[in-house]
Amino acid sequence: MATVQGCSIPLITNKVNIVDYHQIIVLHAGNGEESSSVASDIWSVTFLGQAVGTLQGTFDRFAIVPESEAHGLGTLGVYAHEN
Repeated sequence: MATVQGCSIPLITNKVNIVDYHQIIVLHAGNGEESSSVASDIWSVTFLGQAVGTLQGTFDRFAIVPESEAHGLGTLGVYAHEN
């Protein structure tokens, strides 16, 4: 998770003023590992209360969710669960 978080934050803060938002949600390409069981897929996760510092400021609500789920599962469940 730390690698995804570490790679995502600079991309986000270069395009968006994070201090305008209460929570940051990153929608990644591909399946979530929670449904695919493929180690190279990204597991959906939410960070609450874990402060992340950026040049713009600090935020403590951050979620990573997939664009799709394996085996024909819908993404609504993981979106609702992680947010």
